[in-house]
Amino acid sequence: MIGRGERCAGSFALVMASLFALAALNFPALAQGTGAATDSAQAAEKWRPRPVRNGTVSLGVAGLYGTLFGGQFSDEFKAGIGVGFNLRYRTAPDQALGLSFDDQLFSVKTEVDSAAAPDQLQFIVTTFDFYKFFSVRKRMPAYLVLGAGIAQTRITDVDGEKEFPGDGGAFKVGAGLEYWLFRSMTLDAGVRYHGLLLNSQLNHQMEASLGLNFYASP
Repeated sequence: MIGRGERCAGSFALVMASLFALAALNFPALAQGTGAATDSAQAAEKWRPRPVRNGTVSLGVAGLYGTLFGGQFSDEFKAGIGVGFNLRYRTAPDQALGLSFDDQLFSVKTEVDSAAAPDQLQFIVTTFDFYKFFSVRKRMPAYLVLGAGIAQTRITDVDGEKEFPGDGGAFKVGAGLEYWLFRSMTLDAGVRYHGLLLNSQLNHQMEASLGLNFYASP
């Protein structure tokens, strides 16, 4: 029987492997190395800021690591990993509207030798977001994000039976940095706070994310 830790580690490894595989598609020039070294100053001069115009769409995927504090689940479940997706539409060079989907898993803090004991908690959070970007002409722009939407929960016990504690509202506050790897792809690192209102009780979640965003020209 595959343990809970092995399942979580396998899921996280699959997410990160997918990110590196997507990044590798943008490195064809590396396989044709010229054998000549280029100093950092020359490399910096070759990079030109990519103008992000109104109507630009981006699609992002990220690995997540989150923890719970406060609320009905924090005493029983510990930090865990997940995967997130986002779709952004630029309404202005420094603003965007977006749709985000986060799937986060949390393992129990103390294992109990019972088939009916909880084994894993899953949060699925879907939000509509507003982004404000800063230093958009730089190679590493920053952003703030606010969002609101819904949260869905599921608890899986040791023998695989599922329980649904209930759904509720969610709001999000976060910040992050993008680094332009290429004119159509950025590395995105961010932190998020989620407030999840479930069963008339506010639950708190913090998560860190690292992923890639792929930009299409308008």
